[in-house]
Amino acid sequence: MRTDENDRLHIVTGFLTIQAYRRDLEEFARFATQRDPSWAWGTVGREVVRAFVGHLRSRLGPSSIARMLYALRSYYRFRGRILDLDEPNAFQAIRVKPPRLLPGYFTEAEMGDTFARLEQHVARTFRLGRSRAAQRARFAAVRDLAMVEVFYSTGCRLHELATMTVENVSLPPDAYPEVKLLGKGQRERICPLGAPAVHAMQRYLEHRAKLLHKRQVTMHDTVFVGRWGEPMTDRAIELCVNALLPRGGQPGMGPHAIRHSIATHLLNRGAPIRVLQELLGHVSISTTGRYLHVSLEKIKQVYFHCFPRA
Repeated sequence: MRTDENDRLHIVTGFLTIQAYRRDLEEFARFATQRDPSWAWGTVGREVVRAFVGHLRSRLGPSSIARMLYALRSYYRFRGRILDLDEPNAFQAIRVKPPRLLPGYFTEAEMGDTFARLEQHVARTFRLGRSRAAQRARFAAVRDLAMVEVFYSTGCRLHELATMTVENVSLPPDAYPEVKLLGKGQRERICPLGAPAVHAMQRYLEHRAKLLHKRQVTMHDTVFVGRWGEPMTDRAIELCVNALLPRGGQPGMGPHAIRHSIATHLLNRGAPIRVLQELLGHVSISTTGRYLHVSLEKIKQVYFHCFPRA
């Protein structure tokens, strides 16, 4: 993509989506160039698109292919609507239906055990003394517990946690504590924090302030930081949290599984799906609806408990 196209695309979508779209477009461009060095976006036909899909099927699953084709269709729509180009969209008629997979999640017992274990670890670090190693271990334990608590309390996405700012964390003693998150498409939403998450955040923010002062780090607003006071990247948070979870590191059982967990647990306890949609920041309620499948066991329990002829 040219620089001016990229700048305009930033207006209508988020940064991470831009990066993913760029990779998909570049992959197709490489494929098309190998077939025909003189190709152009405005002349791409169905034959090339079908060949590209066949190329992708040799190494990618249906979900990845569907995402890549969506990116290419979206790029042509962008060229038409924003750049005002009249070009055929050869990707429009090519569809690959991804399998409908149920999201992985942790049970309430697993999450309870995880928090108990992390609290015990924090308590142990406070008995280690005042050595540098002890202070590093204490800071990491306090921070890690706060991260998992916020993940579970808000149902936030990984990037939303990584970009969370101190300014957007509100912990008033006489009102509901909350955090403002910046989600997909630069959409903001407010999420409440439960009491354990508030306690974990208050304790962490105190340690964070001391660390930044000690390291003489230029003050920044990012909430979660590394041992040197630098903002943690998405990948650093993911690796850290994976090591803390009961099935962390298994496919689909990382930080995003905590998001699926709070959704499932709230539905099991009777939360309206519309409330859940707002909490998770879903644009479409059909996205939230997949958690109804996960809660089928709870539906069966309620049915056999309440139905008079069960």
